Amino acid sequence: MKEKAESFLYLFTKILLGVVGIVSVSIQTQYLLPSALGDYSLISGFISVMTSVFASWIGSAGLRYYHAAQKNGTEKQFFTTISADWAVMFAVMLAITTGTAWITTSIPIRPYLLFVVITLFWSSLWEIYEKLMRASSRSVAYCALLIMQSVLNLLVIILYCKLAGGRIEALFLAKILTCALAAVASVCLLRVFRHIRPSSFSRSFNGVVFRYGFPMVGVWSASWLLNYSDRYIINYYLTSEEVGLYDIAYRFSENSIGIIIAAFNLAFFPAMIRVWNDEGEAATQRMITAIFRYLFLFSVPACTGIFLLSKQIYGPILDPAYSGAAIVMSLASVGFVFMGVNNSLFKIWQLKEKTKMVLYLTVASVVFNITSNIVFIPLFGYVAAAGTTIASYLLVTVIAAFMIRREIRIRIDMRSLALQFLAAAVMGVFLFFARDYVTSLFLLLLCVAAAAAIYFGVLFLLGDLKGDIAELRAFLAKKGGTADSGGK
Repeated sequence: MKEKAESFLYLFTKILLGVVGIVSVSIQTQYLLPSALGDYSLISGFISVMTSVFASWIGSAGLRYYHAAQKNGTEKQFFTTISADWAVMFAVMLAITTGTAWITTSIPIRPYLLFVVITLFWSSLWEIYEKLMRASSRSVAYCALLIMQSVLNLLVIILYCKLAGGRIEALFLAKILTCALAAVASVCLLRVFRHIRPSSFSRSFNGVVFRYGFPMVGVWSASWLLNYSDRYIINYYLTSEEVGLYDIAYRFSENSIGIIIAAFNLAFFPAMIRVWNDEGEAATQRMITAIFRYLFLFSVPACTGIFLLSKQIYGPILDPAYSGAAIVMSLASVGFVFMGVNNSLFKIWQLKEKTKMVLYLTVASVVFNITSNIVFIPLFGYVAAAGTTIASYLLVTVIAAFMIRREIRIRIDMRSLALQFLAAAVMGVFLFFARDYVTSLFLLLLCVAAAAAIYFGVLFLLGDLKGDIAELRAFLAKKGGTADSGGK
């Protein structure tokens, strides 16, 4: 039940972050032109690939082995080795960024080089330590940092845009401040400096980190290509303005349904590691079944809502000038669901330290995605990019599900899934008729709240939430009993 409680804490946090993120995207469409947001999207994509390739593999290894280091009392070797690896990788990132700024003009890095370097420093550090915060089971502190980041990011963007006008420096500044504060806070909470000693650097542990983490370089690189290469292909064949239109629609879906996927990944993988190490494969299998159930429980209605309300979002939330990309929202939301399924399947191979399997499938998906984009974007525009992303994730889902059956038996509660689709269909009928009356933000929010009430109400009447409610009551009663006994 602890894992489920953590998952709901992460889900609540991510919902709050999604709301703040949507407000942030809305503010950006009011102050910045699509071409400016397109330029920032291209630079942001470069920063993302740098941190993914050169820092994420360290964080992934840290997440995998933190529990063992804590259990074995080898924290000094762990933190010293991890920190040394990050320092080397940042030097590599600095050299590549400087070279790229002077070699190419397709990514407008040179005018913002100082911003990019500082952003890389703090975002790469946070990329590692946010995973260590998750591994340390400091779920409340971690969620507080995420909320602080999101709110501060929004405040900085609003303040800068009001004082200096619509300039993308506001987005850089917000990213730098939020990542810096979160990284410093994480270092303090984990008491990293008390463990770092140059003499504690371990070549043997560094070898373990490298063998586990370095294959993830290919995985993260391929994942970046899958998620960001479409922007660069759109920019090549079309314009940066259309990159901006596409990016805003994609980010809106990311801040709505993407938060659901992120919440379960945040909560369940560290918990899966603990269950795998302490209770074995059977308990992990039951946990995977729960992951898929809750993933679909929240993502099915979210996809339905975005599909039916995508056009109503422009005006009350996003500037109507960006409304041409409304269909991208619906397509991207489906892509995020398949991405969540893939991530859950890939975790099984990561637990068994078979990260090469993740790499092979991700690369296959990327090759399919890029090839499809090159063919279809010139013919159908940026909408094709969202469609090819769905096809890429679906391809990997089918192949991974078939292959993983050899590793572990995956069970999906088909009755519960059917009831979720039924409840979403009832909710969809309501939205189909109600959406024509949505003419303001208040009515949009009211419509969404009513739709959610209908969805979960139908599931409650059908008995699909009975077990979840009973578990929640038992958990709360146990917490209350613990508090009472503590008071006595």
